[in-house]
Amino acid sequence: MHAQWRQALQIAPHHGLTIMTNSKLTIVTNSKPTIDEALDKVAVLQRAYEREKARRRNAEKILEDKSRTLYLSQEKLNDASQRLQNQNAVITGLSDNYIRVTQDLSYAAKVQNSLLPGSLDLSSIAAAGQFKPAQFIAGDGYDYFLLNKDVLAFYVIDVAGHGIAAAMTSFAVQIQLNPKADGLCQKHFSIDKPLDDVVSDIMIDINHMFFHEHPDSQYFTMVLGLIKLKTGEVSFAQAGHPAPILWQSSTELAIPHGKGGTPVAMFDTPSFGIYQCLMKKGDRLLVYSDGVTECRNQHDEEFGENRLIRAIRRSSTQTIQQSTESITETVTTWNGGRIFEDDLSILLLEYKKNSDE
Repeated sequence: MHAQWRQALQIAPHHGLTIMTNSKLTIVTNSKPTIDEALDKVAVLQRAYEREKARRRNAEKILEDKSRTLYLSQEKLNDASQRLQNQNAVITGLSDNYIRVTQDLSYAAKVQNSLLPGSLDLSSIAAAGQFKPAQFIAGDGYDYFLLNKDVLAFYVIDVAGHGIAAAMTSFAVQIQLNPKADGLCQKHFSIDKPLDDVVSDIMIDINHMFFHEHPDSQYFTMVLGLIKLKTGEVSFAQAGHPAPILWQSSTELAIPHGKGGTPVAMFDTPSFGIYQCLMKKGDRLLVYSDGVTECRNQHDEEFGENRLIRAIRRSSTQTIQQSTESITETVTTWNGGRIFEDDLSILLLEYKKNSDE
């Protein structure tokens, strides 16, 4: 390098040195510069040039990196935009499916409600019920119907859980207990059999059916009973269900009957409690699901059996239909108008005659 610069200086004018650096003309004036001084100045200029060149390369690299980052960001933005479009399409599809499912469930709820009996008002017995599902459809169900002119059958069932799976089991149970000749109630009923035996045979049969023939079904609790309309004698089975409450009009006492028993379809050989009570004129028998007593208010307090008994007492002078509506309204008020955590069913029976009438 020094040899090249020395050669250049030898041919340069003695009165000054003209040097081209980075496309600019730099004149170093020195009346009598020495070769070494000139070379030192050239070296300084060369280093400055190299620094400028390095800075320019660095700036170009930064610009290139930023351009690449911007390009990648744009790619990511485009990818995110595409994913968003795909998600919007999925959401639209889900919304359409939700609307269809909601419509189907609403229709299923109407079908389920259509299976419930209307109010019954005979000379000897009156009956009414209330039903509130936690969701569209419920695992609860109830019914009452005459087996003959002298015996009324009734039941309340509560399938474990709620929603579609519980509702399907509830439908299946009600189909098996239907009042037609092929239903279990008619199948086992005979005027020559004691009521206790009829109730027991029905329970054993329905447990066998759902434990063995429908093993995928959910277990369920229930109360199933028969009433002799001439005498007011009641025989009922309790299978893991809340104890029915007998309201005695003469004493204004509310007495729970039953001690439990095991749910249906939970065991191969269940233990059902069979109980009896006697209804006199004006007495009422309340059968309900645990969604009533276990309903909680905003402070997480359960409604409980005592509040239920007070609700029965307050509505005892109302008609059977008004009474069920009043009890249900009391529970709903306690719940604070929120969505029920569990299905709610109430069945109320009133005996209207004395045994000697």
